Amino acid sequence: MESAKYLPILYLILVLLSFFSILPSSFPIYSLAAIIIAIIFIIAKEEKTDIKLNKYFLILAFLLILIPKVIPYLTNSIPLGYDAGIYKYAIENPLTEEWTRSTFTPIFTLLIKFLNIILPSTFILTAAVILFELLLGFSIYLTVKEYFNKNAAILSTLLFSLSIVQFNAFTLLYFKNIIAMSFLLFSFYFLKKQKYIIFTIFSVITAGIHKPTFLLLALSFLAFTILNYKNNLKKNIISGIAIIILTLLIYIGRIKTVILPGITEAAGLAIGPGTFITLTAYKALILIYIPFLTIGLYHLIHNKKYNILFIWFIINFIIVVFRLFFFNRYIIHLDLIILIIISIGLLEILKDSRKIGVITILIIFGFLSYNVIGESLTIKPSITQQELSEIKELQETEENAYVMATHSYYSPWVLGYSGRKTIAPGLFEYNKWDVKQWQEFWKSENVTEMLKDYERPLYIYVGTIGNINTTKFNNECFEEYVEGKLWKVKC
Repeated sequence: MESAKYLPILYLILVLLSFFSILPSSFPIYSLAAIIIAIIFIIAKEEKTDIKLNKYFLILAFLLILIPKVIPYLTNSIPLGYDAGIYKYAIENPLTEEWTRSTFTPIFTLLIKFLNIILPSTFILTAAVILFELLLGFSIYLTVKEYFNKNAAILSTLLFSLSIVQFNAFTLLYFKNIIAMSFLLFSFYFLKKQKYIIFTIFSVITAGIHKPTFLLLALSFLAFTILNYKNNLKKNIISGIAIIILTLLIYIGRIKTVILPGITEAAGLAIGPGTFITLTAYKALILIYIPFLTIGLYHLIHNKKYNILFIWFIINFIIVVFRLFFFNRYIIHLDLIILIIISIGLLEILKDSRKIGVITILIIFGFLSYNVIGESLTIKPSITQQELSEIKELQETEENAYVMATHSYYSPWVLGYSGRKTIAPGLFEYNKWDVKQWQEFWKSENVTEMLKDYERPLYIYVGTIGNINTTKFNNECFEEYVEGKLWKVKC
């Protein structure tokens, strides 16, 4: 059975060949092969002396968290992600509109407003996000070390540093998501330490930053409390009640815009999959991990390590695989806990055979580096510098002016960088048209009467995205402000 121990390496080679289209790719076939290989390894493996990963691997992990995030900003100062303009608006303006109160949670708002006292908004949306990625890496290390061991903590942090899923969350600027996952892990860390007051505080902070992450925390803690009713039941119940009460208190005044829609969403009545990579795309990315995920899960089950991290995996897995609610966005959380379990599986291979384990890890990290570094070298902001400069021209218009973004692609950027009241398709508080009216505006040759629905001064911004016919603006009712891109409505 000695030769069977080389099967994980063979599997990795086949997956890489399929990734580069040298071999055909089939998720069901490779998944079945991966599980069979994992079972064969489990049967054949021998219990050997433990290993100790060098502390310098942890330093490497934090460097690898940092470097791919910095590369996109070496030649660019525009924040990445579609929502950058919306975040900029939230940082720099009072959040009194109903849509802002439902979009920006209380503690997240408090955090960004505090940071803005000493830091400009652009710095917060670039460098500060990178710092929060480092904080997330630290929370992974601290929590995994507490629940498992230092080796698993180091390896988990290394896997996180080169995860394409986590890098995508960064480039899409899922700011609240990134911060909340740190506090989710810190909460679980303090729960393991039985520091219930700090656990409660960090759980409430998570609730006040990102509701979907808190839902995952709450479900995991509820299941943990039920399954471990013989241990600390009274403290768990008290903490749970305190978390509910304090969360309701910080959302006072937002029950209608936040809590009630949240209950509806949790019931799956009015929520889609969320904007992120699809489950199909994630399957392709996770294919390389499946044997080691299987070994890791076996290790946890065999050793009866049914801790809250294991419960998190089960709940998160069910949400994503059964597409219950917001499931695409929950792939970010699922990827994180999967990386932790994979690190345990890889350690089992390392303990069985140092040579095979090292080769396996080198292949995986080579593949991950290829993807993430390649992505970091090619990723660009969702708007060009020229388009952003055109939008900034609006800052020179009348202070009471309105600006209409004719395509949702530009809506966040117009909101954040024009300094003016923004009208956008289906967004923000100044929009008065439904989908049918917007379609009529895009297609119609004469829109003068339609535009009387909006107050003046009024400007219209048209970028390069979209198929709006701009010839409708070539008459005496429109004054060209930026050639071919921006018009002032005069009639």
